[in-house]
Amino acid sequence: MVGGELLFKHPKMNMQKGIEFSGGSLGMGLSLGVGTALALRMRGNGTAKVYVLLGDGECDEGSVFEAAAAGAHYNLANLTVIVDRNGLQNDGPTEMVMNKSGLARWWKAMGYTVFEADGHDVESLFNAFANEADVPRLVLANTVKGKGVSFAENITDWHAAYLTQTLYDKAVAEWEDA
Repeated sequence: MVGGELLFKHPKMNMQKGIEFSGGSLGMGLSLGVGTALALRMRGNGTAKVYVLLGDGECDEGSVFEAAAAGAHYNLANLTVIVDRNGLQNDGPTEMVMNKSGLARWWKAMGYTVFEADGHDVESLFNAFANEADVPRLVLANTVKGKGVSFAENITDWHAAYLTQTLYDKAVAEWEDA
């Protein structure tokens, strides 16, 4: 870890810094998001939106399936789920751990409106987020893990690796040269 980062692996609740929920076990975030979206509706708040970011490997978790089903059941149009579709997870390529080739179809079958985007292209992401729907939305953000960093790009080991100051400096130099 370089420089005492605010978000180290899994977020830890810190209200002063705006972190309202401690993460940990995979799949917990969507349950919190669904509950928050439902609570907003029950309180009559029709303008607030809830955004939940998931990793594609995280979609292996049963809790994600259950929360997604609840989001569709309650027709939470104020909920947007973003899946970082980079094809790698802690145990290796997502397709080898659990096939994700039908990820968009799975979310559509659950009752979500699905938008695909290039997760490295701000305009593509903006266009996906700009689309409204009367049901929960999923933005499938296609990305490359570690994009632009020669020693990390598409390398599974960087799922849980640590940057040294030397590697951090090398990465920043590569970004500046790009």
